[in-house]
Amino acid sequence: MDDEISGDSMQRGEFAELVRQSNLDDVDLVLRAVEFNSTAMRGITRLSGEPFEDHCHAVAALLLTEGQTAEVVAAGVLHDVNEDTDVTIDEIARQFGGLIAFLVDGMSTWDIQPNGLDWREKKLLFWSRFLCFAEYDPRLFSIKLADRLHNVRTWEPLPCMNRRRIAWETIDVLLPLAESIRLSPVGLSWMENLKTGVESEYRHDGNPFLFASGQVSLMEEMLSRRSHHEVVDPFGALMRSEMHGTT
Repeated sequence: MDDEISGDSMQRGEFAELVRQSNLDDVDLVLRAVEFNSTAMRGITRLSGEPFEDHCHAVAALLLTEGQTAEVVAAGVLHDVNEDTDVTIDEIARQFGGLIAFLVDGMSTWDIQPNGLDWREKKLLFWSRFLCFAEYDPRLFSIKLADRLHNVRTWEPLPCMNRRRIAWETIDVLLPLAESIRLSPVGLSWMENLKTGVESEYRHDGNPFLFASGQVSLMEEMLSRRSHHEVVDPFGALMRSEMHGTT
């Protein structure tokens, strides 16, 4: 079923109907997230020219087929909204509660400022931060895998180097990390599909995630640095939601 619905982006009405026909524990929550995201992302498009929100619906649809809860599916809908619009994590917490805000925050790179860092170093910081969030809620891996799977399935408009960077990061970082947690059978199939999907773009030459010696990978470096990295308030969304009286 995931192959059937996720090969292309999904329009709002199509996804809303899928949600209404589902057995989700809170259909209204997800539909509210759809409307909120649609309003925030109005006019934003992908390189293909498609509305960006259609990507968000496709990611959330994958999470729905995995059997995730309404909160995780809603977070899938909203996973790019604070990074690509003016919506803040505080606002998400007020509207949808601390857990959804936390999951969206965990997917975000908004607080990783350039500060002279190159692409590889920014990715190092993102994954270090992501792991701190995922230790609290491993379902972030499902959101990340669904996001990456749909991006790979629709990456044709991307320049060759962008696709290669995605392949490097997927094979050398995302998949090894995801192997360390217990995934559903659907999640495991996503991993297989991802590996197959990016293999054609993967090259060892020029791979910034491997050092010249070929002995020490980005993974080893990242894990060794985690205790030294300043993570930006990983539990802030949950605490702020309690202050605002949301759940």
